[in-house]
Amino acid sequence: MFGHCHKWGCLLGCNSTDSEDSAGPCCPVNATGGAVSLRSLHPGQKARIARVQASGELGRRIRDMGLIPGAEVEVVGRAPLRDPVALRLPGFTLSLRNNEADHILVERVEEMDE
Repeated sequence: MFGHCHKWGCLLGCNSTDSEDSAGPCCPVNATGGAVSLRSLHPGQKARIARVQASGELGRRIRDMGLIPGAEVEVVGRAPLRDPVALRLPGFTLSLRNNEADHILVERVEEMDE
């Protein structure tokens, strides 16, 4: 069963219900100091990975793809139905499904430089 984000009303598999302290990975605004879900970025935006919220096999796979805290990514495009998303990391381009991108929290590079 899908959870329901406390503020944004998305039904994308969040585990939060009412508490602002328990914002799920699909929430555009999380209780993680301004970090947002990788899914919320638009083509052309750059960000630095703040945290990977997945554990177990999914968390390992995400980290094996080079998506680790501190890595910089740029969204280079999306498929016509917005899934998957193409990401540019130093040296390669990666395609990632939205349900995987939901577990990756990023801080926009432009916001950090201001």
